[in-house]
Amino acid sequence: MRSLLRRSFRRAAVAATVATLLAQSGALASQPMNAADALNLAGELLRDGKAVRAKHALVRIDRAALSAPDRERLSELLSAADRRLRHADPVDVSLEKAEIAIAEGDVRSAERHAIAARDHAQATAGQQRSAESILDSATTLRAELQPLAIAALLQAENDFLDSRYPEAKAGFDAVYRSGARLSDEQLRSLERHRTRIYELERERGGVFEVDYTPLGMLQPGRVERTDDPRPTREEPADSGAQVSWASAEPQDAAAQDSQPQAEPAQAAPAPGDDLFQQALRFDAQRYLAEADAAFAEGRFNEAEQKYALVAGAYRQYVSGDEASRADTRLAEARALLQGRSGTLLEGFSGTRDLVRQQAVAEYDNYMEQARAALSQGDFERARALAGSARIAVAERREVFSEAEYNQRAGAVDNLLQQVRNSEEGARVSEIERQSREVAVQTRDAAARQRADRDRKIIEALDRIRDLQMEQKYEEALQVVDQVLFLDPNNPAGLLLKDVLRDVVICREFDKIQRDKGLSFGHEFNEIQRGMIIPREIMSYPSDWPELSFRRGEPIAYVDSEEDRRVLADLEGRRIPASFAANTLEDVLNFIGTVTNLNMDVDWQAMGDIGIERDAEVTLNLRPVPVKVVLDRVLEKVSPDRFSRASWAVEDGVLVVSSQENLRRKTFIKIYDVRDLVFQVPDFPEVPELDLDTVLQQSSQRGGRGGGGGIFQDPEDISVEQILQDERDTLDRLIEIVQTNVDFDGWETNGGDTGFIQELNGNLIITNTAANHRSIVGLLSQLREVRAIQISVESRFLTVAQDFFEKIGFDLDIYFNAKNNQYEQSLRQERFFGGTGSNNFGPTSPGQTSTRPSDVVAGGAVRNPGGSGATATTQHWIQSVDEQTGEITYQFAPLPTSVVAPDNLSIIPVQSGSDALAEGLIGTGFAQSVLALNPALGVAATFLDDIQVDLLIEATQADRRNVTLTAPRLTFFNGKFANIFVATQQSFVSDLTPIVGTGSVAFDPTVSPLTTGVTLLLRGVVSADRRYVTLMVNSRVASLVSLDNETEVEAATGGGGEAVGGTTATGTIQLPIISISSIATGVTVPDKGTILLGGQRFVTESEVEVGVPVLSKLPLLNRFFVNRIESKEEQTLLILLKPTIIIQNEEEERNFPGLLDSLGGGLGAGM
Repeated sequence: MRSLLRRSFRRAAVAATVATLLAQSGALASQPMNAADALNLAGELLRDGKAVRAKHALVRIDRAALSAPDRERLSELLSAADRRLRHADPVDVSLEKAEIAIAEGDVRSAERHAIAARDHAQATAGQQRSAESILDSATTLRAELQPLAIAALLQAENDFLDSRYPEAKAGFDAVYRSGARLSDEQLRSLERHRTRIYELERERGGVFEVDYTPLGMLQPGRVERTDDPRPTREEPADSGAQVSWASAEPQDAAAQDSQPQAEPAQAAPAPGDDLFQQALRFDAQRYLAEADAAFAEGRFNEAEQKYALVAGAYRQYVSGDEASRADTRLAEARALLQGRSGTLLEGFSGTRDLVRQQAVAEYDNYMEQARAALSQGDFERARALAGSARIAVAERREVFSEAEYNQRAGAVDNLLQQVRNSEEGARVSEIERQSREVAVQTRDAAARQRADRDRKIIEALDRIRDLQMEQKYEEALQVVDQVLFLDPNNPAGLLLKDVLRDVVICREFDKIQRDKGLSFGHEFNEIQRGMIIPREIMSYPSDWPELSFRRGEPIAYVDSEEDRRVLADLEGRRIPASFAANTLEDVLNFIGTVTNLNMDVDWQAMGDIGIERDAEVTLNLRPVPVKVVLDRVLEKVSPDRFSRASWAVEDGVLVVSSQENLRRKTFIKIYDVRDLVFQVPDFPEVPELDLDTVLQQSSQRGGRGGGGGIFQDPEDISVEQILQDERDTLDRLIEIVQTNVDFDGWETNGGDTGFIQELNGNLIITNTAANHRSIVGLLSQLREVRAIQISVESRFLTVAQDFFEKIGFDLDIYFNAKNNQYEQSLRQERFFGGTGSNNFGPTSPGQTSTRPSDVVAGGAVRNPGGSGATATTQHWIQSVDEQTGEITYQFAPLPTSVVAPDNLSIIPVQSGSDALAEGLIGTGFAQSVLALNPALGVAATFLDDIQVDLLIEATQADRRNVTLTAPRLTFFNGKFANIFVATQQSFVSDLTPIVGTGSVAFDPTVSPLTTGVTLLLRGVVSADRRYVTLMVNSRVASLVSLDNETEVEAATGGGGEAVGGTTATGTIQLPIISISSIATGVTVPDKGTILLGGQRFVTESEVEVGVPVLSKLPLLNRFFVNRIESKEEQTLLILLKPTIIIQNEEEERNFPGLLDSLGGGLGAGM
């Protein structure tokens, strides 16, 4: 009995729990409605415009239960509903379907329709709000159904194991439609069982019919139990199901007509009823219903067992009428099974005959079907039907005699033997048939294999040809290998393989050549890209974020996410501290409550150092960070500096314990500090850009060969010295860490908490989390200080403005121009065939190139004594070829003698003020202009008895020249750095004579002359990172001239013979350079510009040359005065602009938010 109760409780636990929920909340249950009422309701819904609800009600009506007029009306209503749905708003249709699904507890369908309505392109704001409301309701309903769904899933699995497939199917469908959140294992179980049920339905050729009860019906609402004690099965015990027994027992049928078909179910138990009692009531109703069904179907053994349970063990859990009915049916079942004697046996004699007839009919039917199946070769069915025939008589053996029963059983055995014999014969025949088929199939397979191979080879060769046309030779070669795999001796494949291999090699060579050319093009583009001038002082690659994330996690200590959250809360949250003699326990509880942090106080460790729970704390502070309050409280309760209480954060928990206890929780972390110990040397050496230095170096080297380097010779810094400096820096860094982080805890300082080792520039540190956090902070600060750089842009700006103006007149007059001297010169020219000849020349006859002014030399008549000569350039005939007649002209001065004058020579009146003015102006710009042709020149000559020569020149020039030399230099904060941009040119600075026997020579000393810019800097950034203090030493040197030369001569005495000495001549170059130098110290704001110094050079010259007295006469003086005006201005400005480079700022400026994603900036977590 106890085991039966336990099994009943397990099977009904879920249903009882649901029943309890229904009784407490009043779940909504729809009353059954007949077909006519359902049609009327659908018509009303259709008139109200609720086409979806109307169709939903119509499709649930069973057509078989309707009369012909009602079926016609059903068809009309369905057509009307479909027409309205076709013209309805799809959003409204989806919303109405979602509402129906919610009402039926189908959460999955409700969400699908609501989401479709919400995301519809034409959905209005109101429709979207309705969809959101339905989704919220679905979420709430899913949460309410979650526990019921789990229980329903378990019950469905049990029903499946007990072969109650309709109930299991209903349970699994309800769980699926509820949309409950199931685990992966539960989801797999649900899908596996649903699939298995579908397979069973296909195997059996029918669907398990169930009344679907959604889990939504189990929500809080109103409960109304139906007459059926089993919620998903039809009433099995109606009068129509007992027709056969009514005819045999009219008195019992009348009794049954007088009693109700099924007792109404008892009211749901009160909330206070025991769950076990509810399960027993549920089982009692189930057993009674199953017994009624078994009795109605003639299964009297099962009916007798179930009625016995109801009348016995479950009697107290059914009503009195139900118990009475169970007693009556139990007696009837036992009477039918046991065949009692006396009056009862006579009363049931008609029933016994009817049972016998039914058994014989079933037996004969099964035997006939079995023989038919045997004849058709369906041995399994024949065997099953024969077994069914045996069961038909075996179950009703009491209505047959022994001989009759044995005769029918023997017939079944004979039939089964026939089935076995026929099956064995069919098996042997099948084996022989299969053997024959196998032989035929083997031959056919070999033939098909050969044909298939030939077909594949032909197709492959066609494919190879197509690939050759497409120039896909590698793929064609693969297909050739496939051909040779099918037929290794195929001649076409062997030939094609060699040909295609050669083609592939040639194409590969061609591809290599094309790739080579393409690589040249890419490299040229890279060169051109390298010529792009960056706009920023420091630029980052475009893929810097990806590179930063790809480098992985930092190798140094980083708190976990939980610990960082707790630490941030301790440092960011501010609370007041008003404690007046409160106990330590109350204070810590207050801090834990206010901060809402998990706090673990190790009172045992605290007690070991003399701190108890009731230690009094007095503290009065305005709102300060929680960390400060905690430190102050623990400091006050600590007995002394050797027995201190402290706190730490471990796994997101605030731990308060003794400092000694917290020190025991240490771990190892590795810190890469090579960037901190790396030595950046100073570079204070710059060359001297002046001739003094160059000449001193020349004199020191003597006269042998060329010069040396332009830099001073610094002491060589060896690699060993650099490495030793780095080791010293690492030792100092270790000392800094041990001094500033928990001094007493390090092993070297007498503690037992921290240990530090060094390997390849890495620090291997063992310490507590708090100390690791401090070490990270200290190293990060050192990196931030070291990571500061200074970029300095110096500008040497030279602005030169030059002005020149000249208006010059040159007037020369020659009186007595045609005297005997001039005439004699013309006759000599004609005689010698010059341009003065009348018979030949480029000029017209009678014209000459010699003028009276040519006879005058230096303002006086040439050689009035008759021994002078003219030097006018003439072109005259040198020779004539006798054979060809070709004439050769000579262009050269044709000297003619100037004879003495007869009476009066040519009287020249010449003006020289123009040349005199040009010689007096000494500025470089003026001399450059005068060396060129004038801007305007007017020349005129009048030749008659007198010769007048007039020359007018006018020039005005304005030149503006701006020269900018802007070297840039970036260096570490506090370091020396320099930049040097120069041009070197060699010159002969000295000559060393080399004397031999009777000879002398010079050995030149070639020295380098360096011009350009040098910039030596040392800068320091201010503590507030706003100003830069700089030491500046800069020099600019430019070459003015290298044309000045000085000749040096050396002479030697003669030899033994009467021969004079020899003289050797050499040249020394004397360059001229311009030098601008500045050395100073300044403080400049970040990205500000300061004027370090400069120079302004102005040269203004004005020259006026004229004839005394005549140069003072108005108007006339213009012909006798020449004036030149020149002005040169040059301005040199030396500007300096420093820029502070802080790497974290630069990275944040280029990639905002990247540092936060990485958890810090430069050095964070290193």
